[in-house]
Amino acid sequence: MPGADPDRNRSVNIPGVDPAAPGRRIARPRPVTPLPSRGRLRRFCKGVLRSILLPIAGAAAAAERRVRRLPAAPDATPWPYPESPRKALIVRLDLLGDCLLTLPAAAALKRAHPGLHITFLASRGAGELLRLSPAVDEVIECDLPGLTHIRALSDPGGWRSGARLLARLRRARFDIAVSAYGPLARAVVSLSLARHRIADGRGWPGADRERRIRPGEHEIDHLLTLVDGANPDAPQPVLVPAEPTPAGLAGGAVLCPGTRSGSAKAWPSASWTRLAMELARRGLNPLVVGAEGEVELANGICANRPQIVNLAGKLSLGQLAAVISQARLVVGVDSMPIHLASLLGVPTLGLFGPTDPGRYRPRGDGRALAIGIGCAPCYDQRAPPECPFGDRLCMAWLEPDRVIAEALELAGA
Repeated sequence: MPGADPDRNRSVNIPGVDPAAPGRRIARPRPVTPLPSRGRLRRFCKGVLRSILLPIAGAAAAAERRVRRLPAAPDATPWPYPESPRKALIVRLDLLGDCLLTLPAAAALKRAHPGLHITFLASRGAGELLRLSPAVDEVIECDLPGLTHIRALSDPGGWRSGARLLARLRRARFDIAVSAYGPLARAVVSLSLARHRIADGRGWPGADRERRIRPGEHEIDHLLTLVDGANPDAPQPVLVPAEPTPAGLAGGAVLCPGTRSGSAKAWPSASWTRLAMELARRGLNPLVVGAEGEVELANGICANRPQIVNLAGKLSLGQLAAVISQARLVVGVDSMPIHLASLLGVPTLGLFGPTDPGRYRPRGDGRALAIGIGCAPCYDQRAPPECPFGDRLCMAWLEPDRVIAEALELAGA
């Protein structure tokens, strides 16, 4: 096995491998994988800002409710009032893939209250895909996450922009406001003046209903239960691509090697090339996709191999959705494209290492592959997924033969 090092402080448990086999990493168990040293000061500053400013926002929201004598929710159901709500706000300010995982909850709210107008507040760049959901009526894109960075202290324009956005949300007088993830989203919901405020997590002042995700629970199930407790098994929404599939790209096998959110998710480039060539040999048209920052990675996978179509940096998000919707198979690391494919009902194979497949695996006609290694999953949401040991064995030891077999079975090839 590559990179074997008996002195590393990790233990591994790879299914089908004899513990006494040569090359197996033997080590003392490590209960907690450390965060990468890079970015430590930035994480500290963000933590200080959050620990000071966000609790103040929550306490202010609770005090405001008392001063204004806003009605408290009579019980802890998702909508405890006899009349139907008219306007709802969903706030999710992290990664685009995580925003997509919130769409089934939006659909559940819409299904429970057919006349409900749903506004989705997300980070900049998320709107193009979120608008593909028939459950979402309006998308507001913002730069609020930047206010938790230390540089925001010297940027009064950012604070003014945030204040204007908050004033806009308060004027809207939402009936329901949902914080889908994170303390910043909870602060926005708490200060939104919504009649009924629902929050992911525990112990946040100003929330009428709270719920913390359980170990092993999928993100979609958690959010469905948070907003629609009586119907946690509701079907996922159907995203409707707004653009036609480019000519010649329908029915292919879409490969998504990009790891913009963290290098620890990366599967070796040579493994992607081997997978693509085998899919091409079996009659599946391999299409490598990626953002502009992933073009170099895609070029390495496709170099001098005309059987592989390189689409990295050439598709908008809308075009990507169209290509994936017509794909025969999608294979990718834990990133936005596999969540998009899963919501579109396309057979999806997710490759997992630092992140938890139990929480983020593809739903429906999808599968997740991971090896049993003692330090995985190690992803801490305070920092991007970067391997603290520097070798990404949880991904490097994911054998191409195993991925190829699963992919061919999913594609029916």
